[in-house]
Amino acid sequence: MSNTLDVNSLIQNRDPLSTWDSANQLWKKIPIALTPVEVSQSDWQSIQRDAETVASCFPILHDWLLRPENKDLHSKIYAGLDGIESDAANQPAKNNWGHATWRFDLYWDQADLKIIEANCTIPAMQAYSDILSELWQNASTQKLPFHNNTHDLLQNILELYRASGGSAKSPKVALLHRDQDSQISELNHYKKSWSKQFQVDLVMPDQLTISDSKLTSENTAFDIVYRHIFAWRLEKHSNLLLALKNNKTFHIYNPISAHFESKAFLAFLSEAADNIEHCHGFNLTKNQINAVKRSVPWTRVIFNEKKHSYWSTVSGKDQFLSFPEKFVIKSSIGYGGHQVLLGEMWSDPQNQQKLQKLMGSNQTITPHIFWDWLENTNLDTWIIQKKLSGRRHQTQFLDASNHLTEINGYVDASVFLSTGNKIKAGGGVSRIASGPVVNIGTGGGLAPFVVRPN
Repeated sequence: MSNTLDVNSLIQNRDPLSTWDSANQLWKKIPIALTPVEVSQSDWQSIQRDAETVASCFPILHDWLLRPENKDLHSKIYAGLDGIESDAANQPAKNNWGHATWRFDLYWDQADLKIIEANCTIPAMQAYSDILSELWQNASTQKLPFHNNTHDLLQNILELYRASGGSAKSPKVALLHRDQDSQISELNHYKKSWSKQFQVDLVMPDQLTISDSKLTSENTAFDIVYRHIFAWRLEKHSNLLLALKNNKTFHIYNPISAHFESKAFLAFLSEAADNIEHCHGFNLTKNQINAVKRSVPWTRVIFNEKKHSYWSTVSGKDQFLSFPEKFVIKSSIGYGGHQVLLGEMWSDPQNQQKLQKLMGSNQTITPHIFWDWLENTNLDTWIIQKKLSGRRHQTQFLDASNHLTEINGYVDASVFLSTGNKIKAGGGVSRIASGPVVNIGTGGGLAPFVVRPN
């Protein structure tokens, strides 16, 4: 850490960089690294281009899965979705396309960044990354080129609003969130930033009704709604359910799209690019195929090959059972890093406890036992992915209790995208954790993220 960084300033001013713990009714500070994670401009531009191209494959793959002959495969890829999210998974991609923001999570493999997950329902961290960047700049004499993700998000929302026929010169914006939302500090940052141009209100589902094709709260009819709440949480609100199904009419962003962030969906895209000759009518361009092969690591959906008629040439079973340390296994619809299993840590007591709880067993869970459970007992969908090397980051680390320690942790990166009229990638964010599963929800934190000019 540079001695020009004023740690006391960070401690005194870091309150906005917190999540709300509704169970204990308190604010929890997000741990932060004091040394930025840097990426060269050329490397960042390369992964941005690939991210745009990979995102362009999503509607193509989705519509291909909707074909009658792919019904069983569609059910497997989207297993775990129900209600309004399942309904959306059965609609053509155009009905649920046009996102103000996505987030592709990236992980290093040696010097290369790879796309390992997609988040497109409520892909957070734009504001958190901007808050941290501002805190870091104010506490340091060093000035670094940070990107304003909050500004990008607003511009993407406005672009989608205009493209969908929105005509208000100064549209009123509702930030739709749940009661006791853990990320309310991030939403407050949006409100503070965007209120310089527009009226912006934080609203909860119970406060909204439909009036004249707009969502209204008290005396305010909103022109734009940015949805920061899972669609399944809105199923008991009939007005919002109707509006969500007509998101372009009501200018609600983002559309319902949990199916696009199913990990099995990305896994199947990885396989399709490797075996495109088997995918009749799956019209990916050479550029799209190459982008997937280049930027998405080897990932496969786990099937019981005896029960499923499937054209997979390599399921990963034999490789995993022989060399589990070379792979990662994830629940397709898991989130927060909680259902991520590293083969290299299979025998660790903590990992064994997680496996036993998952399977309802008291015995030692070997890779063979687990794979048999995945194939024959478990009803959910899981994926297997090549383990990536990761990138270590030596830095001082300010934890949630404001204790400063040294950490040689793992870092990831994420790139933000919009899927409006033109898919475009913007800024990024980086997280840090002591172990290779990098996620704030499992005890990790944030690091300032910098794209360094070449």
